[in-house]
Amino acid sequence: MKKTNLNILLVDDDQYFRLGVLSIIRDFGIVTEASSSEEALAILEDQHFDLALLDMQMEENESGLTVLNKAKSKDIHSIILSSYDNDDTTEKAYDGGCDHFLTKLYYATNLEPYISKFIKT
Repeated sequence: MKKTNLNILLVDDDQYFRLGVLSIIRDFGIVTEASSSEEALAILEDQHFDLALLDMQMEENESGLTVLNKAKSKDIHSIILSSYDNDDTTEKAYDGGCDHFLTKLYYATNLEPYISKFIKT
């Protein structure tokens, strides 16, 4: 049963990571997946989303920041998901306009509560 009717964009080049995230977020609404920044940018041209979950490092170094820029230009609440847990990476994500930053190591415990909080605001 759906908890909400959010339109969510999930972007990550790792299919298995997307499956893990999908198992957590699918009850929040309709999820559209993209496996590359190029695919995500094309999807963002034609569709609107309430929330975007974006991998920061994909096929090109930090290509997720390009997707973040496009998402923010469309006023989409955006969460960066990254394997890197250091100040430089976090700073680049927030400087790029992300609303929240999660390391992939902790997504399983932190993602659902964050989305639930986002829905309430």
